[in-house]
Amino acid sequence: MKPCIKTEEGFACVNQLVRTAWDKKHPYLYRSALNYYAACKAADMSFVELFNDIEKFIDNKMSRWKFTLRLKRGMQDTSEPGGLYKDQVYLEGAVTVL
Repeated sequence: MKPCIKTEEGFACVNQLVRTAWDKKHPYLYRSALNYYAACKAADMSFVELFNDIEKFIDNKMSRWKFTLRLKRGMQDTSEPGGLYKDQVYLEGAVTVL
């Protein structure tokens, strides 16, 4: 991924951080960190395994379904490990910017 994309997405992530900083349930870079974690796990897990794994972070089944679907989008066989790892750049960029 180009360095400029990482920086741009980092600024976007930090901008969102300002709006959600007061949310006591999911403060700061929670969503970006969860995207990063799930993208790493998707490399070794099927859709079902990933869906079950992130239950410890997302209680709501529909939200968890959408989250997992986002990571596995574009795959023809979601029972295979892998996924779209673009979401990792948000956390990397935010850490770089901060």
